[in-house]
Amino acid sequence: MQKQIEKNDISNEVVHVIMDEPVMEKIEKENDEAVEPVMEQVHEEVEEVVEPVMEQVHEEIEEVVDPVMEEPVTLGKMKELLKEHIPKANTLDSYVRTIKQIHEHFKVDDMRVLLSTKEQDIINYSESNYTNNSTIKSKLCSVYKAYTILEIEGNLFKQRINFYATKQTLKQEETK
Repeated sequence: MQKQIEKNDISNEVVHVIMDEPVMEKIEKENDEAVEPVMEQVHEEVEEVVEPVMEQVHEEIEEVVDPVMEEPVTLGKMKELLKEHIPKANTLDSYVRTIKQIHEHFKVDDMRVLLSTKEQDIINYSESNYTNNSTIKSKLCSVYKAYTILEIEGNLFKQRINFYATKQTLKQEETK
């Protein structure tokens, strides 16, 4: 029994020495001094990796934000752009008339916003207002020209134009 008590006494002394405040402060100070240079090095390495990634993300954000931040394309501006890209007067008049109808129906002043957000609605509008396949195709082509001028992707328009072109060709073959 005495040996156990002595061992307990020794272990209590050891515990008291470790728990002693000046010793703990010394250990913490030594740890801080050892960790600080390592932390600085890790921080520098992280910055070296993060900076190029952040620059790339910033550039990608600018690419996405730039088109949105451009000045709005009004109906008047759209007419000017169509004039620059369509040399034939009759075709120009037809395209401008169609774009004007779309603009008046949807009442969205910025043509870029209108075309990028209402693609399916514009197709539905054209299909519901006209019955002749040739007319529908012509209306869709008019609007698609605006898409190409403003560099907006119009995959639905491409598909529907091809659909009506095929339908029109089949009807012509049928009448022969």
